[in-house]
Amino acid sequence: MLTYDGKVIYVDPYSKPADYRALPKANVILVTHEHKDHLDPAALQSIGTKDTALVLTAIAAETVPGGIIMKNGDVRKVLGVPVEAVPADEPALYHDA
Repeated sequence: MLTYDGKVIYVDPYSKPADYRALPKANVILVTHEHKDHLDPAALQSIGTKDTALVLTAIAAETVPGGIIMKNGDVRKVLGVPVEAVPADEPALYHDA
């Protein structure tokens, strides 16, 4: 969980190791991919509200419909929060050239 410009943002909430009851509700939830420790419908329900913006991949949207689908390379603002979808397996991004 993090905040940006007064918005509460969760990335890949997972209910197995976490208890979200004492934490604030999400304005934005980012789901990076469909593995169960990243796409956990119980966690999404626990921290989301009817006004929460859910951003996810097309494959994840097959399990949890109704969100904003983004693919690698997409850039947009979600409730005023800048979001850029980047591939998770790009080792060149993390090494000095």
